[in-house]
Amino acid sequence: MKRSLILVFSVLCLWSFSQKEWELIHGSDSSFNLTNVFMTDATHIWGTIEGLIYFSQDGGVTWDLQYKHNDFQYNDIFFLDNQTGWVIGWSEVLKTADGGEHWTNQYLPNPLGLDVKAVFFLNADTGWIAGTYKTIYVTYNGGTNWMSQHDYDLSNHFMLNDIHFYDPMHGCAVGGVFAFGNDPIIMTTEDGGNNWVEIYPPDDKERVAVRFVNEFEVWTCDSYDLLYRSFDRGFTWEVAADMFNIRPRDMHFFSEDRAVVCGGHNMAMTNDGWNTYDTTELQFANTIGKFSFLEDHSGIGVGNNNFLVTSNGGYTWSRINERFDQVAFFNPMNGWIIQEQLNKKLMHSTDGGLSWMEIETPNTGNAYKMCFPTDQVGYIPCRNLELLKTTDAGASWTLISLPADSIYFFGIDFPDKDTGFTCPNHGRFYKSVNGGLKWEVHYIDTNFNFKAFDFLNPREGWAITYDSICGHTTDGGLTWTMATVPSDRLYTIKVVNSMTGFISTTSSDLYWSTDGGNNWELVDLNLHMPINIEFSDPLNGWINDRANVYRTYDGGLTWVDSLNFDSENYQDQITDLFLIDSTTVWMCTMDGRVYFYSGLQGTGEIIEPELICFYPNPVSDQLTIEISNEIKDNLTIRIFSIDGKLLINKRYSGLHQDKLILDLSGLSSGLYLLNCQGSSVSKSYKLVKESR
Repeated sequence: MKRSLILVFSVLCLWSFSQKEWELIHGSDSSFNLTNVFMTDATHIWGTIEGLIYFSQDGGVTWDLQYKHNDFQYNDIFFLDNQTGWVIGWSEVLKTADGGEHWTNQYLPNPLGLDVKAVFFLNADTGWIAGTYKTIYVTYNGGTNWMSQHDYDLSNHFMLNDIHFYDPMHGCAVGGVFAFGNDPIIMTTEDGGNNWVEIYPPDDKERVAVRFVNEFEVWTCDSYDLLYRSFDRGFTWEVAADMFNIRPRDMHFFSEDRAVVCGGHNMAMTNDGWNTYDTTELQFANTIGKFSFLEDHSGIGVGNNNFLVTSNGGYTWSRINERFDQVAFFNPMNGWIIQEQLNKKLMHSTDGGLSWMEIETPNTGNAYKMCFPTDQVGYIPCRNLELLKTTDAGASWTLISLPADSIYFFGIDFPDKDTGFTCPNHGRFYKSVNGGLKWEVHYIDTNFNFKAFDFLNPREGWAITYDSICGHTTDGGLTWTMATVPSDRLYTIKVVNSMTGFISTTSSDLYWSTDGGNNWELVDLNLHMPINIEFSDPLNGWINDRANVYRTYDGGLTWVDSLNFDSENYQDQITDLFLIDSTTVWMCTMDGRVYFYSGLQGTGEIIEPELICFYPNPVSDQLTIEISNEIKDNLTIRIFSIDGKLLINKRYSGLHQDKLILDLSGLSSGLYLLNCQGSSVSKSYKLVKESR
């Protein structure tokens, strides 16, 4: 592909071929999210987000929009069976009697339009709705008529978050102050809601959920860490469990003894009525806010662009929507993806990233990095001290055990198919010279803790620590020269050649060195935590943060904006970028999208001349550079060797001529990079110098 480019451009002038910008080739360009969910069986699941109602009939894999109310917010959903359900929000109540095919608006006696937050039905006729300012409504005919049971009280700012009834007489509602504090409120009734007793616990933790488990026993949880139990239908309460760092958002009881609490990215489960409990950590990116369960202990959880399912009451969860963490390719068709941590299976593409399927590999831990030193050999470190290796571009993977004196290996780099470097803990790193089969420990100063490597070849490489140290070795790691970077939050390093390298930091800075890493200067680029830095050659590079992709044509002197997501949502931001060369680039996002950029796309039709064109190419002595009339400002012409050394640097001010002549007779024959830089042009080209 590169050779054909050189031949195509060996014409009288360089011309531009029609190109596409970044193209979404996999996934949806809009993140799909639900904030509420309710399932009646494995094939009937409803969910809401803002003013939208969705339905899934395949376990949550795909969703169809059933109802839309613009600029609205639905807060809760409840179904009795596959046909009959209600959705409430703000001052609106919707009912369906045909599984969501049609929704009808039910009148609520709510003259102030106060927000309603929770709905519960005991049977097809009797149900309750609770909302802000302690409002409670009841119906005895399925919602055809709603009546106010507890009128609004504007003297304070209490909001009821949940309501539950054990039978037509005994019910409980819980909530807290939604302004000026978090003081809790509990309301309980013994006569079906005709009279409500208001209880104000003496703490400052609002209650978020409530459930009866029998005629007398009621449970509630606050939004921090505590579970409370009442044995007298909700009139008096005791602390029953302290679930450290759970932060409950939802709660479900399968029986008096077995229950599960959702705490965002943490779950707590009990089999003995919360005398003891187990926890499951879902990791930050897997946060869910609401769940729904069946009596067979299967369930679904949603929130923050997550769709998780469980078959054992919440002890283990799996993902049903795609979430991508890293992407890499052996060749333009053979691609691989590491999924977000909840799913340990790799994903594989054989069509350039258009479609992906999960692949079974022998690892037991989650993969966390990919390193493909050749178009056949690849390494993927995993948790549990495992290293996946392939020698046939992923057709098969073998499992190698990493040294057992660490629980986690951070940076890993293979500059060729046999030589690898990885770093576990303080004061040492490991090196392999036989393709990862055996690792030799190398000790360094215990004050240093390497976190990332980047090697040009098996002998020369760089490493960074967690704080402000960058190390350089020219003997394969036997000795290191340490230099200081003006930041103590180093994140990743990318070395372009023996002189040029970049370091990103978790404080959103990018540093640049042009003297082999001895000195580092800050790059003026507004980034939000740079994630990846990739170069295809000394001039052409890419960098991305969570929401932007930037490109350089001049080795990092200047950067131009290539793509902007303009997103502050962590769940739909950029997670990785991978390039085979400067014109073939992939990018993936957390919410399962893959984008592709190719400077070679198009039919080859000449559409317009470049601002800059040059000839002849190949050139022997004199190179003619023609300049478009659109360039009226200063112009800098640079010629680099293929290893990045600057050979010619000429600056032209106040251009009036339309042609420049460069004498290249002093250059040896070979391949060079021509860079033209001005305020209205930034281009790099391949240039072939031939002998006379």
